[in-house]
Amino acid sequence: MFNLRIFAAYKAAVPSTKRSKKAIEDKLEGLREMYRFICDVNSNRVQGSNGKTDWFDLSKHERKEL
Repeated sequence: MFNLRIFAAYKAAVPSTKRSKKAIEDKLEGLREMYRFICDVNSNRVQGSNGKTDWFDLSKHERKEL
């Protein structure tokens, strides 16, 4: 239901798009997973995170190592 509302809002904002509902759902799920991962890194729940710096304070190299 929620995904249908997001897809409808996206189609209204970008009526000429050829993206499918499935593509939008996949992108949304990827964003949710990344959000959870960043929260876990910031809370020191991911092996290798040090809990001292936030995700966005890490260098690209440090992010790739996690």
